[in-house]
Amino acid sequence: MTRVKTYIAQTFKEDNINIFEVDEHLNDFSSAMKEHLIPDFADYGVGLERFLVTRIVKPDGDVQYEKFKDIHFRQYADIAEAKIRQQVGVIDQQTEAQKLVIESQGIAKKRQIEGYTYQQERGFNVAENLAQNEGAGSFSSAGIGLGMMAGVGGAVGSNVGEMFNNAFNGLNNPAVENRVDLYCEECGSKLIPGMAFCDECGHPVPNQNSCRKCGYVFERPGKFCPKCGTKREA
Repeated sequence: MTRVKTYIAQTFKEDNINIFEVDEHLNDFSSAMKEHLIPDFADYGVGLERFLVTRIVKPDGDVQYEKFKDIHFRQYADIAEAKIRQQVGVIDQQTEAQKLVIESQGIAKKRQIEGYTYQQERGFNVAENLAQNEGAGSFSSAGIGLGMMAGVGGAVGSNVGEMFNNAFNGLNNPAVENRVDLYCEECGSKLIPGMAFCDECGHPVPNQNSCRKCGYVFERPGKFCPKCGTKREA
C-alpha cells in the first residue's frame, strides 16, 4: 500500500493528470499504475495481467481541497461563459450584416421597379431639405432646391422636369421679368424673342439686342441705348 500511494502521486505528476478531472482518465490512470506495479508483483512470483482503478476517493470537505476545487470550476465556468458571449456576439453581427444586405437588396429592387437611382433619390432628399429650410424662403434658394428636384424629374417623366425648369428659370433671371414684348413692323403680330422672321408674314425681324445706330449690344432692358442715347425699338 505504501508503494501504491507513491505510484499514485508519481502517475498524477508524470501524466499531468488533474485531480478534478481524474474520473475522465481512469483507463489511462489504470494502465500507468499497472506498469508501476508489475515489478512489485513479480517479486512475489505473481504475474499482473490486469489492474483497474474503479474509483478515486477525493478529500471532499478538506478546506484546501474545496478552495482549489472552487477556483478550478470557476475558472472553467468563466472561460465557457466568455466563449459563449463571443459566439453570441459573432452570431449577432452576422445577423445584422445579413439583415442589412436583405434590406439593401429590397431597396435596390424598389428603385429598379419605380425607375430611379440612388443618386436621384438623394436629389429628392436634398430638395425636400431645402424646401423645409428657413433660408429657402427666397426665390433663389427655392429655385436651387426645385431646380435640383427638376433635374431628377426624368425619373418620373421628362415633362415634369421640364415644367419645373421652365417655371423657375424666370425666378432666377431678372431680365425675363423686365423683357419688352416685340411686335412685327409689317403686320403687328407679337414676336417670339430670338426669332429672325415673323411667323405670321415672314417679315425680317431686326436684331433687338443691339442699337440700330451705333451697334452697341444691349446687356439689360431699357428704353435708350446707354452708349449713343438712341431710342430702342419697342
